[in-house]
Amino acid sequence: MKCCIPPPPTFILKKNILPRVPPQSTLSLILFNEKSCINFLIEYGIILLEIPCFNCSGKMTLRKSKKIYRCTTHSCRKEKSIRENSFFSNSRLPFSKILQLGYYWLLKTPNTSIISATGCSSHTVSAYVSGHWDLMVCLKE
Repeated sequence: MKCCIPPPPTFILKKNILPRVPPQSTLSLILFNEKSCINFLIEYGIILLEIPCFNCSGKMTLRKSKKIYRCTTHSCRKEKSIRENSFFSNSRLPFSKILQLGYYWLLKTPNTSIISATGCSSHTVSAYVSGHWDLMVCLKE
């Protein structure tokens, strides 16, 4: 089966990031604070500060507060969600909530416990547990 998820950034492959799952207390800012979570995703290259404009090939810069990229070319000014074309693209959940779901999945937490811990619906938890599994299978290929 051909994987449709892009490969991880090379820094993930070069560094052995998170050889084991750290305790939740060390990740609490990332998992429970949306601003800190976005900063974490930027720091590790998951969210980029700049991307090429899809319309004019100019430069789009990140506007963290609005969670968008905006073209800096005055005649263009197109905007694009930071979720677009990423693992986060099919979700409206906050980034921190998505990372929470992934954290509990890594710990092999039962779905019922994930539902209790996150307040997400059973449908949402099932979709993310399945999505994280698909992502890991693609990363191993």
